[in-house]
Amino acid sequence: MKKLALLCSLGVILAGCSTQTPTVNNSLTGDQTIESGTTTYHQLSGITYSNISDEVSKQEVKQALSAADIDEKTIEDFFGAVDLFNTSVHNQGLSSGFTYNKDANFEYDSSSIPTVQEKNNPDFLGYNCRITSYSLLKNFIRIKNPVDNLNLENLSFDTLSLKARPILTDEEVKIFENFFARIPTTATATQSENIEKAKENWIKKGVEFINTKASLISVFFHDTIDPESSNLFIGHIGVLVPTSDSQLLFIEKLAFDQPYQAIKFRNRSELNSYLMGKYDVDYSGESSRPFIFENGELMSGYALNPEITQKVKENLEFQNTAE
Repeated sequence: MKKLALLCSLGVILAGCSTQTPTVNNSLTGDQTIESGTTTYHQLSGITYSNISDEVSKQEVKQALSAADIDEKTIEDFFGAVDLFNTSVHNQGLSSGFTYNKDANFEYDSSSIPTVQEKNNPDFLGYNCRITSYSLLKNFIRIKNPVDNLNLENLSFDTLSLKARPILTDEEVKIFENFFARIPTTATATQSENIEKAKENWIKKGVEFINTKASLISVFFHDTIDPESSNLFIGHIGVLVPTSDSQLLFIEKLAFDQPYQAIKFRNRSELNSYLMGKYDVDYSGESSRPFIFENGELMSGYALNPEITQKVKENLEFQNTAE
């Protein structure tokens, strides 16, 4: 039963992967110290976000991307993809401008958006977080030592999408695959060990990030469904850029059939709380917990969700008692 739950959650991740701008009022409440005793997790009570469906928010996102040295053609291509999705769903369920939602991890109506999108683009899956993020920063990612023997099982839908609308050159696809390929690990590897394995893999490939203003925020997951072929993979990724008022703008595509989002954060601790609140949800204890990289290093402000830490502890204690 635990294996089934873990399989379902990983399957969802693999398939994927709100006029005038209000003042950001993301609220942090109840600082909680995680088990390491060195990092504090802040409970995020809401987010200020946009689905980039109106001219005001488009202009704000465009200015942030341009200020981060992303070229005009790349920005135009990004907004072309955004408009393609938003138009295909008739802006259904999307915000107008930047909007505050008190639920930091609210969900979109998954029953209506895919139906409208599929009707308008029956042969095209759309773009996901990986394709979107890589396309935005592809000119700033270098891989000196790409390899050919890669585990690309997690990229099957990405490949279908890129074949339906080939927006990347053959060389860019090769870099894309090397960057997002699964990383071998063991079923019993700890989170610390997995962090080092991810770093070592990218160092061996010669992965470099050459933009000092925009960065990639990658959420790594530990897949232990098959203990004999356990691996790490990037289950979600977005682009982080600074804003003109010294805040942070996180740009993401939630999934093939889910909207684009631009979310405002005051700091990386808020970003961590948003991502870990959404993705640090498995308390089976059968795999190590997700971790977040900013480019090639653990993101500053990274911390585990303490509620899940407690649930993992309780679940493992229950298993030991049952045995």
